[in-house]
Amino acid sequence: MPGCLTDIDCDRDPHIPPGYRIVSHKRIGKLPIESRGDVILLDGKRMDLYQSLRQVEALPVRGNSLISEFSRQQLVNACVLDHLSFSPDDIPSSWGPKLQEEPRQIFFAGTIFNGLGESTTCVRGFWLKPDGIARFNKQRTLNTTWDKRHWIVVLKQ
Repeated sequence: MPGCLTDIDCDRDPHIPPGYRIVSHKRIGKLPIESRGDVILLDGKRMDLYQSLRQVEALPVRGNSLISEFSRQQLVNACVLDHLSFSPDDIPSSWGPKLQEEPRQIFFAGTIFNGLGESTTCVRGFWLKPDGIARFNKQRTLNTTWDKRHWIVVLKQ
């Protein structure tokens, strides 16, 4: 519920899809989360969407090559995704695409999973359509091309 303050235990293991296992998980403690319409705060810090410069310039890039760039950001783990899947009204309206844009694919790279074969790593997230409807239970493999539709959730400093 927007404006409501609750705690998320970001040290626990998030939901693990059948056939997957956790490869890495940034444990960041038990933190308060608060939705304020256009913004969402985790431990008082604004969560925002991030893209690499190549993505911003509309150049496709492999997800694996983004991992080192993403690691310089304060990544948000899949425990927050689990919270949002149960409280989709907490998703900031500012994260949504404009009416003529394709759905935004939003991922939580603080947790990396392995599935569909030992060499396949992925992150979990959701798609957000222009009408504000979120489609959860999405995964994006890191050995595929990421483009301007793909976003990573980070904490602003």
